[in-house]
Amino acid sequence: MNFSIGTDPEFILTDIDYTPKSSIGILKHKNKAVQGSKNKIYYDNVLAEVNITPSFTKEEFLKNIKYSLNNLVKLIKPLKISKDSFAVFSRSELNHKDAFEFGCEREYCAYDLDTHQSFALGDARFAGGHVHIGIDIKNQEEQVMLVRMLDLFLGLSLISIDDSKNCCKRRSYFGKFGRYRKTSYGIEYRTPSNFWLFYPSSIELVYDIVEFVIDFVKKEKHFNFWKIDYDKLNSDEFWNNGGDPSTCHDCFGYDANFLKKITKKEELELNSDIIQIINFNMPKKILRKIEEIKDNKTSWDFI
Repeated sequence: MNFSIGTDPEFILTDIDYTPKSSIGILKHKNKAVQGSKNKIYYDNVLAEVNITPSFTKEEFLKNIKYSLNNLVKLIKPLKISKDSFAVFSRSELNHKDAFEFGCEREYCAYDLDTHQSFALGDARFAGGHVHIGIDIKNQEEQVMLVRMLDLFLGLSLISIDDSKNCCKRRSYFGKFGRYRKTSYGIEYRTPSNFWLFYPSSIELVYDIVEFVIDFVKKEKHFNFWKIDYDKLNSDEFWNNGGDPSTCHDCFGYDANFLKKITKKEELELNSDIIQIINFNMPKKILRKIEEIKDNKTSWDFI
């Protein structure tokens, strides 16, 4: 299957006492970023960000991430990369104008089909592990369905294996399900935290599930769960009367509202209907990998 996959994770830096530290002054601004053959590293707000070159195979994806994180570790010494996706910074660490500079691009929601603006939350910062997918998308409906199926299969799978400290706090503010940005090459899926980048096994899992979801959507299997009222969408009367396009999308196969609200893996474990749908549709080898990761996660040896 022809697609590319990349990521631009953010990381919280800490000192030896696990105190969150600003990356401003440790790393360069985006406009003067350290440019490697497989990445670009710079500060974004007070976090460290790594733009990792898109990959076309699982092996390349794993190699590019390993190379990039290794470079980051070397650049930030003696500081460390925290495995947490949430931290509250002291005011002294936020004493720079760039510490209050936030991304201005709005993101889309695959459920209300509207745009949403990112916002600041005082002294708290959140680290994302967004997934960039390069693929030909034939129309807006296919794009939205791709994100919804990523939620169902990738987003929920990552929740099930994420035992990082404070992971629920990020999901309460950022990383909500259904969030994405449109790109010239496909989409940026913005729901995941950076958790999955610390473990080779979860990186491979992300690749496998993305590959599965793309095939799932290209074969239009999402219509086993969703239906779209194209008559309404193509009606001038509907639009002239201020029609809301989200009302033309109906999820009959599972509880989409559950996905929009979930923050804890315990909530997923209690939803047997959703688990049954995932287990029925996802390849057995991917399901086995998820269980293996739950039982044993081995992080990169250089972090």
